[in-house]
Amino acid sequence: MKRTVERVLAIISAILIGLGILIIVFLTVGMGALFKMDEFKAELVQDLMEDPQLTLTEDEVIAVLQLFESFISFGWVFVIIGAIALVLTIVGAVQVGNPAKVKAAGVMFILGGIMAGVITLPSILLYVAAGMAFIRKPPALDQTFRPLHEGQGDLSNQPPEQK
Repeated sequence: MKRTVERVLAIISAILIGLGILIIVFLTVGMGALFKMDEFKAELVQDLMEDPQLTLTEDEVIAVLQLFESFISFGWVFVIIGAIALVLTIVGAVQVGNPAKVKAAGVMFILGGIMAGVITLPSILLYVAAGMAFIRKPPALDQTFRPLHEGQGDLSNQPPEQK
């Protein structure tokens, strides 16, 4: 049975997950480069201290800087999780063509969808592909019915010939 729809949904999801990974890498590298510059940190601290709406102490400003720096670590964690989701999606797209491994491909789609983000577009597409992999059954084999005895297969209204 061809599973073109599942494969197409998985490929679209893989492309979207790959784009998401690239965006996260770009943001993480950009933030990392910004926080390595002492001028940026000094300007950020100055802006936070001079803002009249914020009344932050020096310890709170340091906590804000540490929070921004922790985003870099979280960015790399998201990249790793996205890469795992991408691999699961690609392997599932390959496996879905093998009739013996359709259920395994469905499980990979679900795991990839969870790792890609619970309610993002790629994960929803993967959930649909997984549902189709689990629910769609291969078509029944073409069976021809043969009569058990000679006269039983004749559908005409003529009486069977006597021998």
